[in-house]
Amino acid sequence: MSKQKHMALLLVFYLAIAACFLFYLIRLDYSQVSAMSLEASFLAYSVIFAVIFRYWGVFTWQVILRELEGKQVPGLVPLGAVYAKAWMARYIPGTVFWIAGKIYLAQSLGISKSRLAASSLLEGGMQIVSVISVSLVLLTFDSRLDTMLQELKWFIALVSLVSLTCLLPPVFNRVLAIAYTLVKKSAPGDELRINLSAIAKSFLLYACGALISGISFYFMCRAFYPATDSQHLLYLTGAYNLAGALGMATPLLPSGIGVREGVLFALLAVIFPLEIALSLTVVGRLWSAAIDLLFFLVASAAQKFVASPVAQ
Repeated sequence: MSKQKHMALLLVFYLAIAACFLFYLIRLDYSQVSAMSLEASFLAYSVIFAVIFRYWGVFTWQVILRELEGKQVPGLVPLGAVYAKAWMARYIPGTVFWIAGKIYLAQSLGISKSRLAASSLLEGGMQIVSVISVSLVLLTFDSRLDTMLQELKWFIALVSLVSLTCLLPPVFNRVLAIAYTLVKKSAPGDELRINLSAIAKSFLLYACGALISGISFYFMCRAFYPATDSQHLLYLTGAYNLAGALGMATPLLPSGIGVREGVLFALLAVIFPLEIALSLTVVGRLWSAAIDLLFFLVASAAQKFVASPVAQ
C-alpha cells in the first residue's frame, strides 16, 4: 500500500471516530454542567503540584544522567530550561521531536549525544512502565471497575511487564549496542550502558512523579467540580496516569491527543455524570497545555536570572 493510500485510510478512520463521538456529544444532557464552578484555592493547589511534577521530571533526568557514568551533571536550572523547551515539542506529531529536541538542546550543556540518547530511551520506557504500574495498583482492585474486562486488565499488566523486561540492563544494553553498531559501525562506549541502580532509581522516581501528577489532577477536578469527593483521590490519580501512559505510548499523535482523552473520559464516567466527565476531560487537556506553557516560562526565566552551579 502506498503512503498516500495509507494516510487517506488513517484520515477516514479518524474522521469516522470524530463523527461518532460528535453524535454522542449531541445526545448528552448538558444541564448538569451547571453544577460546575471555579474554586480558586483548589486551582492554585493544582498548579503548584503540576509545576512540581514537571520539575520532578527534570530531577529524574538529572539522576539518570548521573547514573550513566556521569561524574558531573548540570544543575536543575539549565536542565530545566532544556527540558521545558523540548517538552513543548510533544505537541508536534511524533514522540521523536520531544526526544530529539532534548538531545539537541542538551548538547550545549556539555553532555555527550550518546549519553543523552541512552538516557532518553531509558526515560521514555521507564516512565510508561512505572506510570502504568502505579495505575494498575490503584485501579485493578477498585470495585468500581468491575465492569472492565478482566482480559483488558491482564493485557495492560502484560504490556507493562514486557516493557520492564526490555528495560533490564542485559536486554537494554544488548539492543542499544546492536543499534549503535549498525549506525556507527563501531562498538559503543561504557556511557551507553545502563545499570540496575539507574533502573531502580528511575522507576521509583517516576512512580513518585505519577502520584504528584495525580494529586494535581485531583485538585483540578475539585477546582472545577467542587462536588468531587476526597475519596476519589486514589481513583483519579490512577485514571489520569493510566490515560497519560497510554497517550505516551501512541507516538504518532501530538501529546497523545485523542487516546489520552478517550481513556480518561471512559474512566471518569465511572464516578461522574457523563456530562461532567466530558467537561473535566476537555478542561484537563486545556489545563495541561496551560501548565506546560507556564513551566516553559518559569524555566526560561530561571535560566535567565539564576546562576546554577554544576551538580556534584
